[in-house]
Amino acid sequence: MLLITVAEAKAQCRIEPDDVDEDALLTGLIEAAISHIQSDINKPLVAEGEEGQTLTPALKLAALLLIGHWYTNREAVVTGTIATTLPLAYESLIHPYREIVVG
Repeated sequence: MLLITVAEAKAQCRIEPDDVDEDALLTGLIEAAISHIQSDINKPLVAEGEEGQTLTPALKLAALLLIGHWYTNREAVVTGTIATTLPLAYESLIHPYREIVVG
């Protein structure tokens, strides 16, 4: 089960709800975003009522920011633009959930 729906990802990426051409890509981006956040906070993200860190509104927004960014920027390098980063918004959203592991 995806913690973020394809419909939510479509809304974030401004894709029409009835456009199914990007559904497989969006599913992969959802899975990658959840995995990325889990790695950053050192905890599994789970559905409400399960053991682990539930997907709070802040973590959901962080995932949607990643999905939108990755959907728009599909390559590792963007040519002909001034580089901008996503980290400030993303980092501020996940920071309270980070679990520091020592050793």
